[in-house]
Amino acid sequence: MSSWSECVLGLAEVRGRRPAITEAARRGVLTYDRLGGMVTRAALGISRRGLRPGDRVVVNVSPGSYLPVAVHTVAAAGGVVVLVPVTLHGADLRARLTRSTARMMITDSKTSIADAADSRLRQIFTFGLEVGATPFIDLLGDGESGFAQNGGLAGENDMVQPGEEVLAGLRAYAERAPLSGEDVVLVSVTDPYVLCRAYDLALSVGAHVVAAPAATPVDCLLLAEEFRVTAAVVPAEVSAAFGDLRAPRLLPPF
Repeated sequence: MSSWSECVLGLAEVRGRRPAITEAARRGVLTYDRLGGMVTRAALGISRRGLRPGDRVVVNVSPGSYLPVAVHTVAAAGGVVVLVPVTLHGADLRARLTRSTARMMITDSKTSIADAADSRLRQIFTFGLEVGATPFIDLLGDGESGFAQNGGLAGENDMVQPGEEVLAGLRAYAERAPLSGEDVVLVSVTDPYVLCRAYDLALSVGAHVVAAPAATPVDCLLLAEEFRVTAAVVPAEVSAAFGDLRAPRLLPPF
């Protein structure tokens, strides 16, 4: 049986330099081969630093291309992903980090690094250079782990959903919202759980994701035209802005 990460990214390197995710704000492009290679190498790297199957790892990463990299690094290493929104700050963030019981965190937030002091977190990996954290790039050593391990996802109530259940949910949603490798999918939601499912759905079939978190309705309309978007996962106010346009088609709620 395929693991969660294998189902989503197992063909990533075969898809080569096709764009996997374009970040609309900075026009950065993450290709499929780069995405797959980063995840398998980082999964091995984080395992070598002590992650064991079943261990919880906080993923506190802004919407965009780094989010699926972080999520599937943990999952491919057999860890349990604890999604913590980057919108949490102060006491709320400190309480969430403590409640997670995780010993590791992947983040791109300076605030989260500072607020981790009172938690059980002992290793922090960050996209970028921050005092008190290890650069994520340091996980990308020689060798790859593959996707054999099947991690899990901790819900907002901290109940763990095994990778098999995450995968079953993804397949069930794919039946309601079929995509193909020819699709260009605009994603402008910011909820990390919805983002995780949207990215997984699109990446599993080789679609091109245009990430535009919190983009205004007008910006979404312009992006839809520029990138010839064929499908979208967007908030209600953006859905209303699309009105009766035949394209893109709006994917049903997750």
